[in-house]
Amino acid sequence: MDPRVLTDVKKGMKVKISVHPKHPPEKWIEDKVIDVLDDQEINKDGIEVKTTLGYIGNIKEIFQSNSPNDVLSRIKKRESHYIERKETFHYDADTDKKNKERNLDVVKAVVAFMNSDGGHLYIGVHDNGDILGLDRDYQCMSENQRDDDSFERQIRDSLAKHLTNNSVVTDCTKNITFPKPDGITICEIEVKPSPEPIFFKEKNGMAEKDGKKEQWAFTDFIKRKGNAKETIKTHAEFLKYYQTKFQNRKKI
Repeated sequence: MDPRVLTDVKKGMKVKISVHPKHPPEKWIEDKVIDVLDDQEINKDGIEVKTTLGYIGNIKEIFQSNSPNDVLSRIKKRESHYIERKETFHYDADTDKKNKERNLDVVKAVVAFMNSDGGHLYIGVHDNGDILGLDRDYQCMSENQRDDDSFERQIRDSLAKHLTNNSVVTDCTKNITFPKPDGITICEIEVKPSPEPIFFKEKNGMAEKDGKKEQWAFTDFIKRKGNAKETIKTHAEFLKYYQTKFQNRKKI
């Protein structure tokens, strides 16, 4: 559930709110919502609410339920700035076998959420919302690794390999879970917005420095644009985005 989306906020839910726009996370207040004060469909600062202790502020975090019904409700929402679905992680439906590059679709989706406003990524769910599960991915894995823990490790290995600043990436993807809506296991990755730009390492190359050849990575900066990803292609465009997104984010 997204604290910036009005329809995701309900009375009685447990949340963390900021009563001042510049309060850091350690000053956010944990309480229950007794009234929703916002009338706008999306508030980038978080929907404004009143809590049982009498505080008024913007929701920064929702303690979301992971019951099958709640997960199913999130999955069935159309893909948006905050929701994306991927059919598989390893398995390529076009070739009917494992594709070593398939996992990059998930990595790019994660970094786009991190560089934007966060969101939820689902693996094992078709673009149309049909729940397919992870069986085809598990068949691409070694027999002794066909379980949720191994699958999560492989996701984290891919993120570490292809994204910069793994400590920040790990912090922004703490919640990788395996809910079972309709009794079928899928993977849900809750992605928090990053406090600094994170780059996707497209490929490795060799460069000469001080007469020595060194290996380095070509990098892309990917962000969300509506319900899709967008790669920023110029320094000027990146600078403008950094000033509007990350400078303000660091002050909070």
